Amino acid sequence: MDFDRMGRRTFYKEEVNGVVTKHHRFVYDNYLCVQKVDALNNNSQINLFVWDPTEPIATRPLFTQRSTGYKLFYTCDGDGESFANLFNYSHELI
Repeated sequence: MDFDRMGRRTFYKEEVNGVVTKHHRFVYDNYLCVQKVDALNNNSQINLFVWDPTEPIATRPLFTQRSTGYKLFYTCDGDGESFANLFNYSHELI
């Protein structure tokens, strides 16, 4: 795992017996993480992150979409700042 000078995660790598088995890179739009990609699979998208556009400083994610198209939706608590729950399309708590 490595971080840039702004404290953002740049990649995550796992090795087994000296062989890289997982290598994920993180793509940013300024300070917001917008994608996680698989560096071992031609940088194919693993996750897409969509942030709340009503926030002047986007600090709340609306949902994340996995490469399969499966979306997970975030909710915040009453103050609107703290992450509370994660739900799927069927409104099941994850």
